Amino acid sequence: ESDGALLWTVYEGDLPLDIVVFSDEGGTAGELLVSATVEVAEGGAVHVIVEGLKPWTAYRYCFVQRAGDDSLRSAVGRFKTAPEDTAAEVITFGGTSCINDYYTPHHTLSRASEAELDFFILAGDTVYADGSSDLEEFRSVWRNALADPGYRDLLTSTSVVATWDDHEITNDWDPEFIDPALRAAGTEAFFEHVTLRRNEEAPDRLWRSHRWGSTLELFMLDCRSERLPSTRQTAIAQYISPEQMAWLKAGLNDSPCTFKLIVSSVPVTNFPNVIVSEDDRWEGYPVQRDEILGHIHDSGVLGVIWLAGDFHFG
Repeated sequence: ESDGALLWTVYEGDLPLDIVVFSDEGGTAGELLVSATVEVAEGGAVHVIVEGLKPWTAYRYCFVQRAGDDSLRSAVGRFKTAPEDTAAEVITFGGTSCINDYYTPHHTLSRASEAELDFFILAGDTVYADGSSDLEEFRSVWRNALADPGYRDLLTSTSVVATWDDHEITNDWDPEFIDPALRAAGTEAFFEHVTLRRNEEAPDRLWRSHRWGSTLELFMLDCRSERLPSTRQTAIAQYISPEQMAWLKAGLNDSPCTFKLIVSSVPVTNFPNVIVSEDDRWEGYPVQRDEILGHIHDSGVLGVIWLAGDFHFG
């Protein structure tokens, strides 16, 4: 947001915990602007909304455990608020997907943390939780993954915007057949470990948009949890829900931004002769892919860029 941010941590203690936010004075913490006690959810996740900040301004923050003379604090993080809606700023961001802990330490994330990015996109498969069976096991996977030095460097350097694909729950999970309890546990763990403001009317909804002035609007899709594989080759093929499709069309039409960046956890392009089956990407749902691409073309929406994950190119 241009006037605030959602800040996150995991806290395993039982003493009061505070959030403190400072002005950023050339890479160091300056004037204290916010100091408040935060609520720790069951399981240790902390999500706190900080408001009343200036647009397009860098800030520093940390979490502090209050224990008399022995107070402890987290690492100091950095974020930058979005520009005002009419501001045409140059936006610099990064992104990746498919961050398998088999390849730790993630030096590329550490390098990204050095670039002073305005935000970073996690386009899906942020963790590989395959084999987890309950909430505690999902939490363990997330916390083990995020303990990697590369993740720690990245998450303290800039804002993160995330969606999911399949491995946040289990490989190629099918919404029509997955065990509801497994889906619920994996979903809860996802929301506990990313910075995402939950929709009160639809708390498990991932799709949403973010504005960076008049330069960029970011459309984060959910290309996993709403698909209906049984409809794939029919006239009513559903890769994303009708509600998400209508929201995306309207958002593209109404956006005043120069660039409209659509983040899809899977490619929209044809990928012939690859190992990954077309059933698992837009190419396997041609009716809906034609619907959105046709809408962009026929409505004359300019500046649309698709950014996709899933194929381990990250």
